[in-house]
Amino acid sequence: MEAKISFQENFAISEKSKIYVGQVVREKENLSLSAHKSIKNIPIVIKPNCSVRDVFLAIRKAIQEVMKKKADIFSINSAEIYSFISDKINVYDFYSTLTTEAIIASYVYDRFKKAEKYIKKIVILDVDSENAKKGFNKGKNIGYSMNVARNLANDPAQYLGPEELAMETENIFKVSNNVEIKILSESEARDEGLDLYLSVGEGSYRPSKFIIIEYNNASSKQYERPIVLIGKGVTFDSGGINLKPSTPGGIETMHMDMTGGAIVIGTLLSAVRNNLKKNVVGIVPAVENAISSKATRPGDIVNSLSGSTVWVGNTDAEGRLILADAITYAKKYDPRYVIDIATLTGAALVALGEYGTAYFTDSQELSDLIQTAQKNTMSSLWRLPLWDEFAQNMENNLADISNISKVRWGGPSNAASFLKHFASGYDSSITKWAHLDIAPRMTSCAYDFLSVGATGEPVAMLTNFIEKV
Repeated sequence: MEAKISFQENFAISEKSKIYVGQVVREKENLSLSAHKSIKNIPIVIKPNCSVRDVFLAIRKAIQEVMKKKADIFSINSAEIYSFISDKINVYDFYSTLTTEAIIASYVYDRFKKAEKYIKKIVILDVDSENAKKGFNKGKNIGYSMNVARNLANDPAQYLGPEELAMETENIFKVSNNVEIKILSESEARDEGLDLYLSVGEGSYRPSKFIIIEYNNASSKQYERPIVLIGKGVTFDSGGINLKPSTPGGIETMHMDMTGGAIVIGTLLSAVRNNLKKNVVGIVPAVENAISSKATRPGDIVNSLSGSTVWVGNTDAEGRLILADAITYAKKYDPRYVIDIATLTGAALVALGEYGTAYFTDSQELSDLIQTAQKNTMSSLWRLPLWDEFAQNMENNLADISNISKVRWGGPSNAASFLKHFASGYDSSITKWAHLDIAPRMTSCAYDFLSVGATGEPVAMLTNFIEKV
């Protein structure tokens, strides 16, 4: 659940209402008393010389405090807040991000437990200009779509396997214009040559589903080459025969290994709700990586759609296998850009902590676009290298490539180099590829001021990317 959100100048006050007003205060200033006994002030503490990110974190923090009080209404004086950062962000982007942040900060996953903290409604005051209203509406659509992605990522694997994820995708887009959903069964995927993808789900009784979302809404009368987003859709990752250890925060969180797929679904939903005039394709190869006598074994060699053979050195390096076939499959769309999104390596978490997404690309053009798209969203991305040495680490004597490195170090770049092997099938002069390792941002951390569970990042960044390219 999340708060309902609106913009208006006035709202009704009753004696029984629990109403809180966000009062902007500078650091070390005191709150003033409210004029009405039903209204209580909550501080939104703004630091001197604050960044745009600092301001939105302060708003998240205030919303979390209000949620503890089970509030009916929380109002935000947007004009006053904007005055602190008006030289750093335009009106449209400010109201878009403010609205998104209010919605995601008020979110609680409550499918199996009644919410112990909440806000029923958030009112953003002083949304008066046309640009402000357009930004509000965009942010509302992004925030809602992020929370849809968070719900999918938070759902336990017993309720959300590949088949259920496919059905949820169809339900999410069932009333959407310009959207076509295609679901490839295992037999259809085999006919397509997606053997590498299928190998990951061999050990599960739950059938794999190759989910395709086609959104065609470009304003040009001529065909516009699409953007393709590919999301890792491992609905539960046991590690396969290379079983994951039972350490806290480990295997029991692996229902969230389909977060990349959830992000793709959420981003496509955001594009649809914002009526973006683009052609976008979302691909979610959905599988369950389980253990049985039918499971892929360490040391197996599997054919890929690209024609390359892959030596499976570790069945817990499964995400890159399904992404590899999806990257090759995407060639049929003749895309302008291909971005894959995955909770791919724990090593990315070691490198960046819980605070940012690692991204990889050989294209400076695409890197610049990603950096531009992340501006004024709360997503933090950091580019890591794709040096030739990492590709050498993935070489194998028995097959064209191995799914694990010969050396221990450089895990995120080794994995990205594996994917680059398959992206090299594109003509790099016309198709640019990037890989986003979102493992560090799979779940919220203390400094996010978000509810426990999925963050929904980077839906906002990807929406901005689609809008601007």
